Amino acid sequence: MKKIVFLFAFLMATVAIAGAQDKTEKTPEDRANREADRMKMKLNLNNSQRTQAYGILLDRNKQMKSLMEDSNSKMKNMLNDDQKKKFDQMVKEKCDKWKKNDKDMD
Repeated sequence: MKKIVFLFAFLMATVAIAGAQDKTEKTPEDRANREADRMKMKLNLNNSQRTQAYGILLDRNKQMKSLMEDSNSKMKNMLNDDQKKKFDQMVKEKCDKWKKNDKDMD
């Protein structure tokens, strides 16, 4: 009986860890790599094209991340404390929606 309880606890911990890893924020490099792989498959890119696509996508993703961080910072500077909390919630909801849509594309 103890072995069954231990095995169950081990499996639950494994599932929890796997779920937590799936929710981590992807880096621009991760996103560019996944997008380039998707393009290679759907567009039948050769290796050279895939490498070029990765570079273009990486540059775009880095610029987008920087632009979003900069604009969010500027927005928060003009808001009062109550508005900042609401703004943070809005940003979180938008990010969650993007992550869900991004995951659905796989």
